[in-house]
Amino acid sequence: MTQHQAPGQGRASREGLRTASTSLSREARLAAGILASRRRREDLFGANLFADPAWDMLLDLFVEEEKGNSVYVSSLCMASAVPTTTALRWIGTLTEAGLFERRPTGSNRKIEIFLSRRARALVRQHLNETLDEVLRPSPDDEDPREMPRSRS
Repeated sequence: MTQHQAPGQGRASREGLRTASTSLSREARLAAGILASRRRREDLFGANLFADPAWDMLLDLFVEEEKGNSVYVSSLCMASAVPTTTALRWIGTLTEAGLFERRPTGSNRKIEIFLSRRARALVRQHLNETLDEVLRPSPDDEDPREMPRSRS
């Protein structure tokens, strides 16, 4: 079972992502990096300016499933970085869209959430395309060793 850090706990959650990401696929490492970047952005600008709970939940499930962790509704709500009622609505929307699947876990009434095969494939495709685009050299790129350093 995975317990997520609450939004705004900053460094502890980023350290956990950094440590755990070393054995993950390149796509999962990118997803973990995106999530960590979003939390850093919230630390700098405040959590109320930016919200994309559906994408945060998709990325979180992608990473946690690759790690072999179960994700429950309560921890997915925390990972979304929005109020619980908003997160629950998004879980419902993503389930209805066929991107999430729900599974009861027995007598303790917890519900496990996981990505559908289609969602996993789409997230992986998006992350691969993003990696390819970001890492593709531009014809205008110079050798970074020859570029002057900025003075910011």
